[in-house]
Amino acid sequence: MPWRTYARPFTGNASAPRIALIVTGLGMRTSATQAAIAQMPPDVTLAFSPYASNLPMWMGRARQMGHETLLEVPTEPVGFPTMDPGALGLITAVSELENRKRLESALASAGGYVGVLATHAGRYTDTPTALRPLLESLKARGLLYVHRGAPRAVNANADVAPPVNIATTVLDNPAFQRAIDERLAGLEDTARAQGFAIGTLSASPLALYRATRWLAGLDARGFALAPVSALVLTPDNGASR
Repeated sequence: MPWRTYARPFTGNASAPRIALIVTGLGMRTSATQAAIAQMPPDVTLAFSPYASNLPMWMGRARQMGHETLLEVPTEPVGFPTMDPGALGLITAVSELENRKRLESALASAGGYVGVLATHAGRYTDTPTALRPLLESLKARGLLYVHRGAPRAVNANADVAPPVNIATTVLDNPAFQRAIDERLAGLEDTARAQGFAIGTLSASPLALYRATRWLAGLDARGFALAPVSALVLTPDNGASR
């Protein structure tokens, strides 16, 4: 299964709370993508947009640097249609068949990734019947899924769910230094309470800088940085470990 074949092995402290960082939106801006690939530790997971030019090349470079990669699947955001996820967007306003076609197009844009990340929480990700075809398709392909939004829609489809977990927080929204630092501290609180946490951030210079400084002392504070595949829930483990 791709989520195992392309997973980065977890080599951290197995008894420590695990934190995964996912840098999102990659492939759209050359400088930001290069910075994320080069500056982030290999245990940081990199998520690439299906709209990116030269997507296979960018994902290949990331894997060469040791990173685990995700493909972003554009999903209907809160505020749709003012906010538009684009031509590949999975939205509740179109038919299941059309959403399946869009998903197929997105998944075919590259290879070598462990799974997908929903780009937005919203009506699509929070509606069990809308989400079910996505989960079915990912499970059939051996891909993991990082969910945004409430867990209800995933839990309602447990019978068809692939390995899955839920992103804890967007670390750089709003994109101010104090807010980022506060969310990073909150990520630690969540990991301490439940054993794991997943944070996402963009590849802006500020976000990468604050994340790099925070990562430097993560081990000393008693946490283990982990690729996101080391945090997914499966029928076998029943937990994030």
